[in-house]
Amino acid sequence: MTPPLYTTREAARLAGISRARVNELARQGRCGQQLEGGGWVFSDADLAVLRQVRPPGNPNLAEDRKRRWPAV
Repeated sequence: MTPPLYTTREAARLAGISRARVNELARQGRCGQQLEGGGWVFSDADLAVLRQVRPPGNPNLAEDRKRRWPAV
């Protein structure tokens, strides 16, 4: 059985990053396989790489939200 391959859109959704970031990492050679037509496909191993480069979150954004919302 052939392991599943994912499109750029699917890989971005599953990894929690933007399609632009997925394409950037693929062009850098960090993940993915380029198709003859110029598109990219990603394996489960590639998804693991994409998940590792995902930032853990933006704590400053959470602080900004706290400041904007009035206390109840």
